[in-house]
Amino acid sequence: MESEAKHWYALNVRYVKAGKFEPALAESNLEHFIPSLISNMLFIRSSIETIDKFRERCPGGSRLRYMRSRDASPIYVSDPAMQTFITICRVCEQPVVLNSAPLVRLGARVRVKEGPLAGLEGHVVRIRKQKRVLVNIENVIWAATGYLSPDQLEILD
Repeated sequence: MESEAKHWYALNVRYVKAGKFEPALAESNLEHFIPSLISNMLFIRSSIETIDKFRERCPGGSRLRYMRSRDASPIYVSDPAMQTFITICRVCEQPVVLNSAPLVRLGARVRVKEGPLAGLEGHVVRIRKQKRVLVNIENVIWAATGYLSPDQLEILD
């Protein structure tokens, strides 16, 4: 049964910060990730049944809501995509700006050639007048990398 499979499920937290659930998640031995820059979101890698049991017994668990797709099914992220997102969040302390705009155009699909993010693919976008590499994590969340210079990027298109 699909619902018994372990996946990274995306959950929203209502009215409190996701970090409030960190101790209970750790105590329950549930693999989880709470992005520090997004206070009302967390990811749990488990089956729906296990997550639902956690929500029932955890104080405030009713505030945890599955993010849902258009067909109302809970959204989950593949293991490789989630690992990419976790790596970006852990390696990059701040959103990263490309320092030499002329070498990479907006919208260009790029791959990081070196460093801890080597192999990562994304698009160059403009956020608040700064160019950044943005990675789409299966249309659930988007993450900007840390500082990268254009010579660290390979243009794919």
